Amino acid sequence: MRKIIKIISAITILVVLGVAASMMIHSVSSSKNPVPTRKNSQGNKKAAPLTSDQLTHNSKLKYSSFIYFAIKYTKIQRWQEVSDFRSCLVSLILTQ
Repeated sequence: MRKIIKIISAITILVVLGVAASMMIHSVSSSKNPVPTRKNSQGNKKAAPLTSDQLTHNSKLKYSSFIYFAIKYTKIQRWQEVSDFRSCLVSLILTQ
């Protein structure tokens, strides 16, 4: 009876060691050859150009487009200060 218990325990230990070794080998081999990730299917979609009809019917869109244009395409100092969002956040935090 003791002989059978020793054999079963030896087999169990060998199986556990074999599974552990195969998991280590698998993790090392998979990290060397990474599977290429799928690119985002949406990508960089370009928005359709705004029309004057859209701007006349949607006042929020009109005002936001004015602000966007002023921040991105003009060199007026005040608009450049507005476009620097980090410094705006810091100044808001300091004034509170």
